[in-house]
Amino acid sequence: MLRRRRTIDLYNRTERRYSISDADVFISALSDLLEPVKFSTCCRTETIYFNTDEHIVPFETSIKARRYIPADHLAAPVLDMAVPYLLEIKYGSGDYKRKVRTHLIAFDELLQVLPKKYPTAEPLRPYIADTYDRSHYAVKGAEQMRITIDTGTTFYFFPPGESKSILLDRERIARVEVKEGKTPPKEIRDRINAALAQAHALPEVSKKFRAYALLRDYRYARDLPPLSKECKDSELEVKFTCLSEQIFFPIKEFFRDSRSSFHVCRACPWTIELSASHSYYRDEQGVYKIVVGSRDKPRRIRKSSSATVSAPKDSIIERKESKAVLSANEITAQKAGGLIGQFKKNKRRFLLEHEETGRLYAVTLDYCLKGNSRLTQLEIEYYGILKGRELPDAESKPVITSEIAEITRLLKGRFPQLIPTSTTKQEWLIK
Repeated sequence: MLRRRRTIDLYNRTERRYSISDADVFISALSDLLEPVKFSTCCRTETIYFNTDEHIVPFETSIKARRYIPADHLAAPVLDMAVPYLLEIKYGSGDYKRKVRTHLIAFDELLQVLPKKYPTAEPLRPYIADTYDRSHYAVKGAEQMRITIDTGTTFYFFPPGESKSILLDRERIARVEVKEGKTPPKEIRDRINAALAQAHALPEVSKKFRAYALLRDYRYARDLPPLSKECKDSELEVKFTCLSEQIFFPIKEFFRDSRSSFHVCRACPWTIELSASHSYYRDEQGVYKIVVGSRDKPRRIRKSSSATVSAPKDSIIERKESKAVLSANEITAQKAGGLIGQFKKNKRRFLLEHEETGRLYAVTLDYCLKGNSRLTQLEIEYYGILKGRELPDAESKPVITSEIAEITRLLKGRFPQLIPTSTTKQEWLIK
């Protein structure tokens, strides 16, 4: 029976995602261009995403079960083996997406089909979920172009072995997705971009990545011991070049088995996965970036030039940084600066703990996308120290740099393909 299961291969398309505070402003600006489309009376969507605590699904792949439910169905998702879902696998590169999905099948059959459609070394499980109300619009004069607006988005997490989900958060924004199977006429794209600007739209990450960020907050609040930060307003780190995102997993396994002073943080052993949109601007004070997606509210970040604070062979750099949470109006004002460029950054992270000093270091795989260009880097960055064990700031930096240097030597000894680099995201962006 499984061999005869039919699938639907949906057309390739680009997808651009935005958040707006008032969907009515956006719709009103395009009232003569948009035509509402109603596919069924079930306009609420429930989506269950599959992954593992190690996040083995690649960054640009999404594996999910989806069903459409009545608008008044507000209950949290529950794993019911008899309920039918669509199994959908979406993959692509940057904004360019393609997806394959089955017809509706019962969830227990879907679990049997999944490893055949997408085999993995470690079994995937229902991991996170979301529900939302969606409005569909066809765009007059643009073939294979559609705009959707999602509201009331709510995020959930499925603990291992549990059929009931845990509420993570409810979103207060509206999400706009512009889907293009074919490039629309320039005048139509200009109209849509102008309406997005009028509605103060911001680039947005997918619902999946937003749920991952909320899961990080949930786990850190529940399990991470209280930390303080030495060398405040500075980041101390070392960067390595990477050929593939797949190197992250053996690096984490190496520190699980390592007999050194460093081990994967026992309180929070999970892999954290995040995504954010980075937009760089220049004003009279220099270059700054606006980061949207990994936090509840956008942030403006300014960083100083890099300065080496270690022996050349260790390549540890320090940069001063200042961060500020921005409102929608402040975002508009900040955009008055000259735009340098934008890119999307996905990341995986785990925390490394020094047994004796109680310091934590973030081991992060950054995967940056700018059009057809990719930048993959591994970063080791000081994250914080268990409260009560910190030293005065004046004494902290030499100890921190010494510990980062030790991690660097361990990695270079086990993974010689990792080469320290001083290339920043900003330098890569403007090449």
